[in-house]
This record gives sequence, C-alpha cells and structure tokens, in this order.
Amino acid sequence: MSRRQTSGRSRVVGAARSSAAVLGALASLLIAGASSARAGLPREFAAFDDCPVDTRGVVGCVVSYATSGEFHLGKRTVPIDKTIVLQGGLSESSPDLVPALNGATLPRTSLRLPGGLIGVELLPPLTEVTATAELAGPVSLNLNDFFARSGTAVSLPLAVKLDNPSLGGSCYVGSSG
Repeated sequence: MSRRQTSGRSRVVGAARSSAAVLGALASLLIAGASSARAGLPREFAAFDDCPVDTRGVVGCVVSYATSGEFHLGKRTVPIDKTIVLQGGLSESSPDLVPALNGATLPRTSLRLPGGLIGVELLPPLTEVTATAELAGPVSLNLNDFFARSGTAVSLPLAVKLDNPSLGGSCYVGSSG
C-alpha cells in the first residue's frame, strides 16, 4: 500500500506493485472453475465455500492467502503476522472481483501496530493499537499482469480501521474508494 495526498485528505490505496505489499501479490492464487453444484465438493475445495458461483457471469474463483509481509500507514509499518484472505469470483465481463458470499471478500483481520499510538509501548492496553484493513471499493484484477509478473496485478482500495480504547469506534485512515 502506498499513501498519497488527494485533495488535502489522506488516502490509502493498495496495489500489488511489490511482492510484500498486497497479499503477497497473490502468491497462493488458487483458481477453481465455477459450478452451481456446491454439495459434495471434496474437502480440499473448502476454501471456495464463499465463492459466488451462482452469480451470473462468474467463471472461476480466486482465494489468496497472505501469511507474512507488511503494509505501511504513513511512516509506520504494520507487520502481517496473521493470515489475511482475499477471495471472490472471476467475471467473464469485468476485471473487478465479484464479491465473495457473506461479505467475506476481505475478512477482517486485526493486526497489531508496533509501538501503538505514540510509537513506544508504554501502558498497554492504553497505547496499543490494532489496524484492520477494510475494502473501500471494488477489487480490480489484471491476470495478464499477474502472470507476466509486471505492472499492477491487483488494485485493492482500502480504508484501515484503527482500534484503541482512546480512539473510539470509528477511527479510519483511508478513503471510500
């Protein structure tokens, strides 16, 4: 993710421009053909349970896992130390990822911001902060760039929710798209 100024407001825009950025640049891309027959799928296809196979135009499914790496909030680095999942359907007519069922396109995974609010661990949990990436717009895929390992394979607009007892319940960094 990179941070840039847009019309005087801060905006977080994620893109798979580097291998450590967005979900390991789809390092564990899994594609399965879409089928409306969900029942009886072998256990190894359980990762595709939230694939929108019954949505018109879906021709395949994508599930990607990021288990390490980092993203940046301004000058702060947030290590990815929990599994982050990106999933959804591939459309025959659009580069946008068709949202996964049950809002599970990018399930919320809270990651600890080292140093908390002030950059130094003083009084946990008062200064401890977690950062949770939430989608702020459609996920756009460019499979040609992915397979060529060039350009932007994934555009992932994000808003990052910061959680801490002092911040309240609606502290976000990012934008709505």
